[in-house]
Amino acid sequence: MAPHWPEEVDVFTVPHSRMKKLVNLYKSMVMSTDFGDKVHLTSLLQNLHNVFTELKAHERIENTFIMGELRSKLRAASISNPAVCNCHSDNRLTEMQDLVSDGYEWAEKPQRERQIYGRKLRLALEDFTQNFLPHMDMEEEVFQPMLMEYFSYEELKALKAKVIKQHGISKFEEDCHEKFVSESNKSEESSRHLPDEEEKLCYPDHLPNELCFKILSFLGPQDLCRVRQVSHRWANLAQDPELWTGIFPVHWAMGQWSFHPQSLDETGGEGTSWRKGGSYPKEQLYFCPDEDADIDESGGDTDTHGDPTDSDECRISEVRSRTYFKSK
Repeated sequence: MAPHWPEEVDVFTVPHSRMKKLVNLYKSMVMSTDFGDKVHLTSLLQNLHNVFTELKAHERIENTFIMGELRSKLRAASISNPAVCNCHSDNRLTEMQDLVSDGYEWAEKPQRERQIYGRKLRLALEDFTQNFLPHMDMEEEVFQPMLMEYFSYEELKALKAKVIKQHGISKFEEDCHEKFVSESNKSEESSRHLPDEEEKLCYPDHLPNELCFKILSFLGPQDLCRVRQVSHRWANLAQDPELWTGIFPVHWAMGQWSFHPQSLDETGGEGTSWRKGGSYPKEQLYFCPDEDADIDESGGDTDTHGDPTDSDECRISEVRSRTYFKSK
């Protein structure tokens, strides 16, 4: 039982009372947690993370502001005390933090494996508690008397105020961290529900036939052929006669994929008709030289006044490729 010290200079009692509350808190949470339930386990891990973060901050404050000041006083007095140098060397806080962090992976595993992790965590917490509570009692019994011996009354008052202030800052940082984690979890939860919201959108397959037909009416013959490969529904829509306002196989063979192609006379491409006079709105004329035609080798005068298409040297076979239209 630690002796009772004046409250103004009792450096350990106030922060240790907070740490003991945290220990009782996680002991109560572990007892009421169903480790087989993913939600229960995840909630426990979040709370344990907060608890051990604060315990770790408490350890850092003690090392920096209490043990550090005490070591300086002992060094000035040429006194060596191993207990002061190694008081936090084996408290297992880091191990517990790692074990809690690993729990998030276990929470995603099947129920039986979550229960296995739960037993492991419960045993580790019991072992930690059995060491941590006596450790705090030892600090109050051993280090507080040393503080009373090597520090003045005013120095201890200032030291206590500094320690409490640092614990307040640490708690504030922990609250900020907890708020950040909470907001992050809300963001993750929102992102998980995002696919459900996307499913409410209207996909092309959900559009009525009339609207799909209107969209397809803006496509050319080549794109309509490609659309037919998407699905049976689109294939039936794409081959509707109302979309095929004209059939132009000759133009399409030449790369003019349109329902309103230029006439072959306008393109001036190879194999087009150069006959002048007369138009062929629904058919195109191809001129092909007759390579088997007899050639006049007599060297006689040719009739330069006749139509060159009627001369023996320029016999041309006319091949008409008819284009069939399909009216609405």
